[in-house]
Amino acid sequence: MLASLPAAIAAACNFPDVTFLEPGGTGTNGGHVGSEDASADAMTATDASTDALPPDVDPEGATKDASTVGDAAAQVDASGCSSCDCDGDGFNRVDHDAGCNGGPGNNLPDCDDLIAAIHPGQGFVEDRWPPNASKSVLPGDWDCSGTVTKQYGYGSTCGALTSCGDGFRGEPACGETAEYLLCKDPLPLLGLTCSVGTSEPAGSRVQGCH
Repeated sequence: MLASLPAAIAAACNFPDVTFLEPGGTGTNGGHVGSEDASADAMTATDASTDALPPDVDPEGATKDASTVGDAAAQVDASGCSSCDCDGDGFNRVDHDAGCNGGPGNNLPDCDDLIAAIHPGQGFVEDRWPPNASKSVLPGDWDCSGTVTKQYGYGSTCGALTSCGDGFRGEPACGETAEYLLCKDPLPLLGLTCSVGTSEPAGSRVQGCH
């Protein structure tokens, strides 16, 4: 009678079978154990890199070229202009009284028809904003988008407990320069180890805008 008691207790408790998985083994979802955590870590690192940039900076700006427009930033004399494209940049202004409806074709209208360098589709420009540009256009908005997009990050300190993003020290205006910091962070997920890796003196690069 007593000999059968342990078996009866075990049957009553009905303990489930336990399966142990080796690290890297597959779970019931078909994925590898730990793969979701690795993906989350990679996403966190990517997000941190993106968050390091101010919202008005192109995340790919540092990989793009900026042009110098030179004489194209000078204002043309519109006194004898009888066309809808006074500056000859291929983009028409909107002036309904003169019969100018923007264009041509499907092009966006020119927001400043007296300065050839200011037009839709313009890339990053290193020149300073022309003093005679239309007052209705935001300084630095070379592409007539209605906003100013900067090429490089700014406000960088490369200090611990910061977003650890490369960029100018301070906030140089479009076409201006400042010291540029390149951060290093051996343990980016901790957010405690950011420091200056190298720096470029003012004049090494210019804040491009469009």
